[in-house]
Amino acid sequence: MDRFDFGRSGELIAFRPVSQRHAARLLVVRENGEFEYAYVSELPHFLDAGDCLVVNDTREIHARLSGRRAPRPGVEGAGPKMGAN
Repeated sequence: MDRFDFGRSGELIAFRPVSQRHAARLLVVRENGEFEYAYVSELPHFLDAGDCLVVNDTREIHARLSGRRAPRPGVEGAGPKMGAN
């Protein structure tokens, strides 16, 4: 289950599309591995001549993944239940 725990705070997770698409948030990963948050309208500022832009136009399915974390050494119980939001 840990590979589904991305550690992002709630305000950074999109639960529904924004009404104005250009206002959608964009996660930029710099060459040094640092993250930067921007908006889709700023995308042209991050591209250079010759860059390849790959667009994912797939849709999400309405689904929920439930499970329990495996016990950890020194921690009692099975851990918090995942997917209970």
